[in-house]
Amino acid sequence: MLLVNAPGQGSQYLAFFGGFVSIIMTIAAMGRQARKNPARLSAAGAGASFSSIATNIELLVILVMTNIQLLRYLRPGVTGMGLVAAIYGWGFALWIKMPATTAELYSGRAFEPKHAFLFAGAFALMLATAALLQRLLGSAGANAVVSVSGFFDAHVATASAARLASSGALAVGPASFAALLAITANTAVNAIVAVVVDGLGIALTMCPSHAAMLAALCGGWLLIKMHTP
Repeated sequence: MLLVNAPGQGSQYLAFFGGFVSIIMTIAAMGRQARKNPARLSAAGAGASFSSIATNIELLVILVMTNIQLLRYLRPGVTGMGLVAAIYGWGFALWIKMPATTAELYSGRAFEPKHAFLFAGAFALMLATAALLQRLLGSAGANAVVSVSGFFDAHVATASAARLASSGALAVGPASFAALLAITANTAVNAIVAVVVDGLGIALTMCPSHAAMLAALCGGWLLIKMHTP
């Protein structure tokens, strides 16, 4: 994964692409930037927000490719999360003053093949575990597995919920709720990672935006749920 501490506004825009690979790694990198140079706190906040936009785009793509019915439940909330992240990201970007510092480059592959294998392996394991628990405990077991998996990867959890709904192992409504919990858990983990890496500074920067994103997600889901027979 390519992480660049570029001068000015470069790093937070590159963080957008990092969000497609690993939002947790990207946010951790933004937190390290802010810890090493507190003057870059706004840039770190912008980068975290832009990486969240990428993650939400990827969630929508996964839903389009796996289950259109589940997309109907989650599209308003996930889209709302992306819009909130965009507003916060651009707000931080406009606040940034261009520092006259030399760019530090940390090079590496932008996309590691191992991430694709890890995603595929986690996805297969999640499906197998959810199917087993669904047989043993019913839909509640599968829901629990999908929800808890969000602590590790929202994309794997959402794809698993979509696949289980498509196979009939879960109804679309419960599957959408499980995906909602998984995305919520992952968003909370992202904020926790930033706090652990950088401390209170980035917490005050990120937590309001993440709280607003979760409000948009839950509000969008409830809106669809209330209007679904």
